[in-house]
Amino acid sequence: MKIIKGLFLAGAVAAATLFAGCSFGSKTYAHYANADKYVAGNQEITEKIDRIDIDYISGDIKLLTEDTDKVTITETAKIELDADRQVHTWVEGSTLHVRYCAADKRLDLNNLDKRLEIIIPGDVVYSDVNINLTSGDLETGNIKAESINLDSTSGDRVVNCEAETITINATSGNLDLTQSGKSDDISIDATSGSLNIKLDEAKNLVVNATSGTLKVEAESVENIDTDSSSGSKTFILANVPESTTVNATSGDVTFSLPSDAGFSAVINTTSGDVRSNIPFTSNGETYTFGNGTGSMDIDTTSGDVIFDALD
Repeated sequence: MKIIKGLFLAGAVAAATLFAGCSFGSKTYAHYANADKYVAGNQEITEKIDRIDIDYISGDIKLLTEDTDKVTITETAKIELDADRQVHTWVEGSTLHVRYCAADKRLDLNNLDKRLEIIIPGDVVYSDVNINLTSGDLETGNIKAESINLDSTSGDRVVNCEAETITINATSGNLDLTQSGKSDDISIDATSGSLNIKLDEAKNLVVNATSGTLKVEAESVENIDTDSSSGSKTFILANVPESTTVNATSGDVTFSLPSDAGFSAVINTTSGDVRSNIPFTSNGETYTFGNGTGSMDIDTTSGDVIFDALD
């Protein structure tokens, strides 16, 4: 496998590549450093790219992997775009910067319906993948990286990746995350929308969510820590984690586990029942399943806590 260290997609991560947008009535003013070095329009990047830095204001993004040795950037829109309103790129050494439009101009960016597609080599392991998207849907191919960072405000996200660390901040919209390989840390912070998380093998999973359903399917995960307000929480786990913490306000919490699962669960629920078809013993708020090896701490206000056998 050919390995290139580093694909860095991000907006406004470093001061040198800061992108800021301000609205002036129906006009938008964008600013970022080294604006005079950018070129407008679609691009094919044949140089070796170690880092890519993307900040996109509004529109769908597809970041796809193919059997290729170049990076291809293609943008479409509802109307014909002049150069100022086209995607802008700059190759700085081995870093590719991508911006939504020209800098330091007051532009009417309404009703453009822009869509950005970026195709990257699929046989490359990148060091970082960071994406900053204000409004629009995101879809990725199976990206391999050391770390992946996604920051988006509104829109649905379908993310397929293999990375040591995965960090996702999302305000509104649904998230479908499929992780393959091994991950050390996966952190998700979401406000509203459903979260559907499928894990191959992960050490730590941390999820903070305000509203919306949460579903986690994992072949192997060592530690789970979730804090959410409203919506059901479902955990389908092929192996019992070493430690699991669930804080929830409303909605049922359901665990589907092997019938011979061994763990001890401290369950505190204000309004709701504890139900299980997996044998257990109880002592106050402590419920012991099998050998009691794993540790669970479940705190809910309203909603049942349910344990189901997978087999």
